[in-house]
Amino acid sequence: MRRPVPLALGLLAASLILVSLGCGSERTDPDRGAVNASLHEGRRNAMVRAVERVGPGVVGVFALAPREFGAENNQESLQDLIPDFPLLRDRWVPRLGSGVVLDAKGFLITNHHLVENAQRIWIILSDGRQFPAERVASDPSYDLAVIRVLEEPEDLFQTAPLGNSDDLMVGEWVLAVGNPFGLYMEDPKPSVTVGVVSALHRDVRLTEGSAIYKNMIQTDAAINSGNSGGPLVNTAGEGIGGNTFIFTQGQGTLGIGFAIPINTVREVVEELLLYGHVRGVWVGIQVKELTPLIANQLGATDPVGLVVWSLERNSPAERAGIRLGDIIRAVDGKPLHEPNQARRSIFGARAGDTIVFDVERGGESFRIPVTLEQLPTEQGG
Repeated sequence: MRRPVPLALGLLAASLILVSLGCGSERTDPDRGAVNASLHEGRRNAMVRAVERVGPGVVGVFALAPREFGAENNQESLQDLIPDFPLLRDRWVPRLGSGVVLDAKGFLITNHHLVENAQRIWIILSDGRQFPAERVASDPSYDLAVIRVLEEPEDLFQTAPLGNSDDLMVGEWVLAVGNPFGLYMEDPKPSVTVGVVSALHRDVRLTEGSAIYKNMIQTDAAINSGNSGGPLVNTAGEGIGGNTFIFTQGQGTLGIGFAIPINTVREVVEELLLYGHVRGVWVGIQVKELTPLIANQLGATDPVGLVVWSLERNSPAERAGIRLGDIIRAVDGKPLHEPNQARRSIFGARAGDTIVFDVERGGESFRIPVTLEQLPTEQGG
């Protein structure tokens, strides 16, 4: 038979077990505290530190733009006949997105599509403060805009550190930081998604006939509609891209997002602040696809390429040595097959940049550098 254990001994045994498990004791083990601190610090990996560094410089952007009746599906509306009719402007389109603090005085970077035609703009800081803002300048080709806070806050804005997108490597970790819920969340701090750089130098056309986004960063970090305009961030906590758009089916993500390289963002923002727009560049030629018939008439054996169809007098191309009838095989080493590729080759270039044309003339090949200039219609403006 089992002998009953005295109650006092049973309680003593139970207390010893609880103490061994770390329960029922108020005594602090200094070694255990050091281990917990070490484990906690170990959780603050590069990703956490990156978010802590860049997060205060990321804001939510909320905009309201008027929607006119009949504007959808290319319909005509009474607004076209009576532009000042007030009842036709009683519907507003809310837009939610993100932005990056450019300087401590309240200039910020966001997407053009977010603030285009907006009549009201607000920004929401990560600490919950809200300020009205206005659009300073924007460019739809790059989908970039500069906005400015209308009220100077008591505490200056904390800027987001920017890196160098030319140093990016395919496969390195990146974070998409932004505010996908805008005013719908009580917590104004930005949210974070993690992925890698999937590819570099992507040229992307969203729809047939639309503008081409050139030299984009591709990432599988989820870029939702609300965190476009926010930064793509490296593990050092530096913005290396501006989140722009995703390929999607319905409202989901396919893991294919795109960001504008931050070096391009810098150049575009400089143009917007100095000139109010991105200046067009002047080459001075028009090209057509080289057909077998034209190639035969020009004595070319290879019918692949473009032919210089017209040439403006005293243009950068003419001064560089390009002539009518020249066959352009490549620009900056990239072969050309159709005119859209020629437009792509100079998309994003600025006045003062030099591009190299591989040209064939009379059976001989030449490499002709052409220094781009500002469009004559924009000079002096």
